[in-house]
Amino acid sequence: RNIGLDFTLWNGRLSGTVDAYLNKTKDLLIAFPVAGTGYDVQYRNLGDTQNKGLEFTLNGKVVQKTNFDLSVNANIAFNRNKVLGLGAIESIPGTSGWASTAIGTDYMVEVGAPIGQMYGYQSGGRYEVSDFERYDAASNQWILKEGVVDGSELVGLIRPGSMKIMDLDGDGKVSVADRTIIGNANALHTGGFSITSRIYNFDLATYFTWSYGNDIYNANKIEYTSTSQYN
Repeated sequence: RNIGLDFTLWNGRLSGTVDAYLNKTKDLLIAFPVAGTGYDVQYRNLGDTQNKGLEFTLNGKVVQKTNFDLSVNANIAFNRNKVLGLGAIESIPGTSGWASTAIGTDYMVEVGAPIGQMYGYQSGGRYEVSDFERYDAASNQWILKEGVVDGSELVGLIRPGSMKIMDLDGDGKVSVADRTIIGNANALHTGGFSITSRIYNFDLATYFTWSYGNDIYNANKIEYTSTSQYN
């Protein structure tokens, strides 16, 4: 479904388009879990998705001379996608595999949410010296104060400067149950603009594009700024 408007003004010096759309796709292939059959998954036509958005284009002929032309063109697009159905399941965990099996699930597809959700732990900063009651030289361990979240199950040996992870379920320690949606790879809007020119028999053009508002899953930062494990 699409509705649009094309317009031209001032004898073609200014023109453009406005489009609005709502598209649905059904019967997308999904790796459906089939435990106990001798296989892990079976591909079934179960997925339904929706894309809706607005697109704008504007073209301007700034200069029109015998031996010189100059035009400016610009466009911007807003798209929102959503999962409408996954058959009998509510969510599908996904993995990018950048650290083999060390990370596990780092993407999540859920009904009612966009495709491209990043899944993991929320950073709580770093452990400070004030988070610890004392240092035990005999065991070479820092003893956390009561009430300070224990992240040793994921981070390893806890000490000042170690990465702190948010305890979302409130049980006082960090585990896989504390993972949540932490990012969205979809941009708020994308677009571009160009400047084209003709000087006698020579054409000159420059093009620019952008993507704004999308989160970046920076695996290099995870690996090279962690004090212990990839998590």
